[in-house]
Amino acid sequence: MMNGAIDFEWLADLSKWPCFTTCELSRPAKSLDFGCDGFTASLTDWHELLQLTRPDPTCGLVFLRGRFPDSAASILSRAQRRDDSGNKGTFGTRVMPPHPGFPDVGLGERKIHGWVNFRWPYTQYELVRRHQDSGDIVGTGSCEMISFIHEGTVFQLTRLKWGRGSSLSEYDADTTQGNSATARIRVGGTVRFGCPCSATCQGSSEEGTFTVSRTGARVYCVSDKYQTSLEVGLSIIGATELLEIQKASTGSVSGSSVDLSSELRLELPPGDVVCLVSTYTLRDKEDERDESGDVCLPNDLLDYLGVSRESINMTDRLWTALCAANYEAIEAVEFCIVGRCVEQILGVTSIPVRSPHPGDVRHPAASEIALIGNIMTYQYVDVQAVFFQIRLLAKIHHFIQTRKLEPDLLQHRRKIEDIRDDYLARIRVVIRSAMAWMFGTDLKPGRLLLAVHSEPGDYNPRLESCAAQRENITWDGTYNRGCYATLSAWYVINKCPEAITPEYIREVILPKLAVSYTLGMDRAHRDKQPTSKSNVLQWLHFSCILLLHDELRWDESELPVGIERADLDLAQVEETQERFEKHVTRLKTSPADGWSVEHEELDRVLLLAEEMSLDHTKTKRSHSLAVSRARQTRRRIQERRRTTKFNTGPKEWMKARSLSNGPWELLCLNHEAFLKVASDPDVIPARDRLFEFLLSDYTFMTSWDRAEANMIGSWWDIQPVAMISATLLDLKLEGKLQAAKPLDFPGDNHPGDPLLQSLPNIRGEAEFLDVDGENAALSRRNDQALLVRTLVRQMKALMDESSKAPALEDAVGSVKAFDWVTQKPSLVYYPDWWIQSLDDTPELFGSSQERDVGLRWALQHYLERHGAGHITRSSKYTHSNITRLLPQKDLALLDAFDFFQDGGFDFYTQRRRCKPLATRLTASGMSQAAPASVSPRHSRQPSDHPFVSEETFSSYSETLQFLNDSLVDVGAKHRLLFAHKCSPNLIGGLIYLWHPDALDAIDDHFGTTSRFTDSREKTMWTTSITVSHWSIRTCEEHRADEHRQIHRQNGDFPPENIAKLGYKSDQMHTVEEQSSTVAFTGDPSGYLWVCSVLSSATTSESIGPVIQRVMPKILKKFIHQQATARCLVFLVLLGHLCENLATEYGEVLARLDDIMEIGDRTLLEGLEDWWGTVEAINKLKKMLWGWEALRVFNDKLSSSLSQIQRAQDAMEHVIKHDATQQHVDLIQEYNSIMDEFKKRHGMLLDVHDKTQLKIKQVTGLRDGISTITNVVDTQTALADNQTTIQQGNNIRTLTYITIAYLPLGFVTGLFGIEHGTFMNDAQDWHFAVLVVIFSLATYVLAFSLDRALVQFKGKIWPDRFRKRKAAIFGTDEESVPLGTWPAKKPARSMDAEVHHQIPKGAVFGLSSVMRNYSQASLDVELMHDLSGQGRMADRVGDKMLSQDRNETSVNANDLQIKRPLTPVSPTAFTFNLENIMMVALRSDGGLVT
Repeated sequence: MMNGAIDFEWLADLSKWPCFTTCELSRPAKSLDFGCDGFTASLTDWHELLQLTRPDPTCGLVFLRGRFPDSAASILSRAQRRDDSGNKGTFGTRVMPPHPGFPDVGLGERKIHGWVNFRWPYTQYELVRRHQDSGDIVGTGSCEMISFIHEGTVFQLTRLKWGRGSSLSEYDADTTQGNSATARIRVGGTVRFGCPCSATCQGSSEEGTFTVSRTGARVYCVSDKYQTSLEVGLSIIGATELLEIQKASTGSVSGSSVDLSSELRLELPPGDVVCLVSTYTLRDKEDERDESGDVCLPNDLLDYLGVSRESINMTDRLWTALCAANYEAIEAVEFCIVGRCVEQILGVTSIPVRSPHPGDVRHPAASEIALIGNIMTYQYVDVQAVFFQIRLLAKIHHFIQTRKLEPDLLQHRRKIEDIRDDYLARIRVVIRSAMAWMFGTDLKPGRLLLAVHSEPGDYNPRLESCAAQRENITWDGTYNRGCYATLSAWYVINKCPEAITPEYIREVILPKLAVSYTLGMDRAHRDKQPTSKSNVLQWLHFSCILLLHDELRWDESELPVGIERADLDLAQVEETQERFEKHVTRLKTSPADGWSVEHEELDRVLLLAEEMSLDHTKTKRSHSLAVSRARQTRRRIQERRRTTKFNTGPKEWMKARSLSNGPWELLCLNHEAFLKVASDPDVIPARDRLFEFLLSDYTFMTSWDRAEANMIGSWWDIQPVAMISATLLDLKLEGKLQAAKPLDFPGDNHPGDPLLQSLPNIRGEAEFLDVDGENAALSRRNDQALLVRTLVRQMKALMDESSKAPALEDAVGSVKAFDWVTQKPSLVYYPDWWIQSLDDTPELFGSSQERDVGLRWALQHYLERHGAGHITRSSKYTHSNITRLLPQKDLALLDAFDFFQDGGFDFYTQRRRCKPLATRLTASGMSQAAPASVSPRHSRQPSDHPFVSEETFSSYSETLQFLNDSLVDVGAKHRLLFAHKCSPNLIGGLIYLWHPDALDAIDDHFGTTSRFTDSREKTMWTTSITVSHWSIRTCEEHRADEHRQIHRQNGDFPPENIAKLGYKSDQMHTVEEQSSTVAFTGDPSGYLWVCSVLSSATTSESIGPVIQRVMPKILKKFIHQQATARCLVFLVLLGHLCENLATEYGEVLARLDDIMEIGDRTLLEGLEDWWGTVEAINKLKKMLWGWEALRVFNDKLSSSLSQIQRAQDAMEHVIKHDATQQHVDLIQEYNSIMDEFKKRHGMLLDVHDKTQLKIKQVTGLRDGISTITNVVDTQTALADNQTTIQQGNNIRTLTYITIAYLPLGFVTGLFGIEHGTFMNDAQDWHFAVLVVIFSLATYVLAFSLDRALVQFKGKIWPDRFRKRKAAIFGTDEESVPLGTWPAKKPARSMDAEVHHQIPKGAVFGLSSVMRNYSQASLDVELMHDLSGQGRMADRVGDKMLSQDRNETSVNANDLQIKRPLTPVSPTAFTFNLENIMMVALRSDGGLVT
């Protein structure tokens, strides 16, 4: 047990000690990997455990990970973020955020983060306590954490202190912080076991059985499959703390993972220190475990960590001493890179390989260590990476050995030479052990680290399973991996001979030399079409065999007992070596089809050939060839220009090897190669460009090429870091970069330095004299001449370069070069919306659910009308209510398509859809229990359907869980969500869970207008279009649709009053306003996006082939231009909608033709039934309705087309802006896609043109029918007028006859008076005279009566007429001439208007008007406007023709308008002959009616 007085004071100020190196927090991070003796651990950037590993005799290693997928994307997303929820899958010891309602402290800002001696990670945080209401910080403290591995156990030390200051020296009691604080601590977590074989299978975790037990303060968990035990322990200030398993009891547990988490609260008194020590031990099940239950720290802890000033493990002193005096910060970074890489090789990638059979030791002279290439992703051995790790160890061994180390301040405590000797001894052990493993393994990729010691008869069920899974490993089979074994042996013997002992040569190298030769010969005969890289490696392989044969004196060496000498056929080896040498001589190194990774690999081995010291061969041809090829490679690398043209997706043979052909600037090793061959002025810029790829832990991002499916996984590769570190050491040896002085300084070169002699002399040409035919001996006798010659050549090269510079600038300047720096990953690679999950990151949904959805009026209106307004007010999605908020019937409306990328650069899709809910089953036919296969979190049935089939509910549960998981864990590159119909619950899931960034687009979807938006900001690129349109379907379908949007405008088509006029259809239809929306949201580069398509115009069966067949081809073709691919995918979807909308509108037009009975029917059936007045009026009414309907459709369609055109222009602008000079294949593909879009867009344009033509056709037909009706009415009126005239003539004749008899009757009556005496004497002639006199008087009176009445009215009514005129015109004058109307504003506030109606009989006076304007509707009004200027207004249709009154005169006799009307199109007028208002002139200038 630990001493309770221990408070780990050294942890508080560890960042100030000489053993500490700070990480660069401004750079992206991955996991912090550390280890010792084959046991490794990986931490997140926030000091949470991601993985533990231990050596395993079957698969090489066994790992323990949290509950997350094995993909590199999932691991990186957790490594860069803090696990605030505790559900992301990390484990270990961590301070959790405070629970609501508890005054707990939590972790605040990370203040210090770095490495102790480049081995052990250390982090310091600020402890904060916040006010529960305001959230303000009300108290602070400190938290320091360090993790390390000792004897296979991972220790996590945590020091908590409540109060100001992070150390004892800085502490000051804080009286304002009140009483002690409490901290919530979580230990352990949900874990699972696995091996490299299972990690290669991307899928669900394997099921297994776990046995959980507890002894004292330790919890034990044993995996039966992997025979591995996990031990978890915790101690608090020396008092052992018993762990309580909260979610898993002791005993046997089945599943893919087991929960071993435990939580506790600690009291933190002000000023006191609370220390926690937690341990995690991963060991073999059969190994003896500690049953005491105590948690014990190593006795020599400070010495082991290298913190003690006397410790020999304080290697940070050694790396500091290697820097030059008064070194700059960038030089320190260079050695941090080298030191971190070396420590990673010694502690992390070195996996001891032991035999499963006790006592089986193949190499007594050296144990075996396998140097894996990647500790996190593939976790197996890459022999090429092993060689470059050994190469770095040899270089750093020589560099440290030959540097002059200046004494530091701790020299009196421990000499720095002692640290150097101990460190070099560790390096030599690893070199020998790694080479022993390479020579003792058959190096077949499928067998690397997989039970290499197992005998054929051994039965191991896990071995069989793992061997089958190893077939999925992607490896490069184009070269002989055994070549690197002989290359490593010769390189180490030549560059680091201290690591090779005679015993090692006799027991390890010599016995395998003949085997290496045999394997090389077999490969040479088997390769029919070897690659260039394979030819170079085979040439080096056989050259090294010859060199080892001569150097080790094969014929004279003594072999171990029991090993027979296998004689080498030296002549055959030389013949084979010469054959491959010819292949290398004829090698074509110029890239014809653009750059690809293959060229980088070839350049790498060609430059390596120069380092292999081939001058030791008997002939100088190999050395000359190596030097000349290296010189050509340098020139080719130096002349490499920036990318101006993108390639198409990799070819088939490249996909088989997972080789990308993207821009070369995106690969870290291409910048390393340029740094390697750079001249003196270019070294610093080249180094700075290379350091753009630097991570915070001093490793490198291997690639930024997102076209590579394993881009993220390659960030854990050790080979690129080893190559970069070796290049930095070479530049320091050459003096191009600063470093400590060599032992024999001030000499320029170390005479006996074999490593320096093998390095290329880029500044001079002396190394190439043999190739050019010069005599190397002249360099010593004629140093001055050689120097002059070298200077002249350098000056000539500079002049040639300067003369080429303008041409180069023009060549690159005329074409836009690829801006590779903009592709640099951000500090946190994956955005929040890509990693959010209902299970892992519920806190991210808290912010999205707090968005003010109520401000989206259209969306809110839709939800309110459907009785779902609560979705925007109180819906919080959790696992407990997810099935209630998203029932199965609503989820069945959604189709999810995920796009994945395989290792061969191909894209494929997976479709997820919940099966539609069948008819409700009876209780007798179905059990109510949930099926056992359903996940516990989704085990309850949907509340509205308690009885569903097991298959249907399983589909619902799997789909819901899949959608609620983060896209990074699913492994998808893109996601597309499609819904043909919407429901409020489904919309709630979209705006809160699956696509919250499309909130504004979804709001537009429920509006009534078309809209396009494209916003490309720093962190988000949003593109959306909403097309508003009309949809027609049968009334039965409309009424049966329970998901119809009742807030939309809809109605019968045609309306009831139009249908009564005649409608030749047996089925009624409904027209409804709809919208189709396509919304893309994602990162600005187009590499990650989510798309939602909401449209009733298409179906999943129609759009499915477009998504699953067309879109993956586009993404593959434009794999290096994902922004262009995103735009083209958007246009493909939009084109599909255009095609379907054209069909929809075509049906609408066809239906209108049937209603109005026009179109082809007019051609085929004629117009027989149109001539009757009643039929013509019905036709006119239907056409008036149809004309208005067409106008409404046309307005909606015109708005949609304008937005679609905007979308097309915007996408073309993005494509042209992001693209450089395009490859011809990409141009053809782009043109093909655009042609397809324009064709589909053209379909909608054709419908628009047809609609406008229909409008013109209906207008013409309507006006024609109106004309026919008016002509018929006019003819009828004329016939009636003729009858009236005839009747008038008859009446006039009868009147004349009556007038003739009237005097005669009067006179006869006069003579017939009985009482009259004056007639007694009358004679006959008196009677005749009286008749004549009275007849004349009667006729005179009859014909002069009209004039007498007119004169009488002029004398009796003048005052009355004057008053009426004054009321109209505001004047008291008796008569107002037309030319003298008052100019002032009248006293009345409103214009006076007089309408005088003319009887129907007055239609005779309009004959002249009808002759000139037979289709005009004329209303003549006398008006007086507010300005006092009178106008005679002729209102014709919708147009107003106005003339001044003095230009107008009206004859009251024949009612003929003298002023000619302005000509107007005949189709714009109709007649109204029953109500015409006229004004006439009096002879004296006044007005009469």
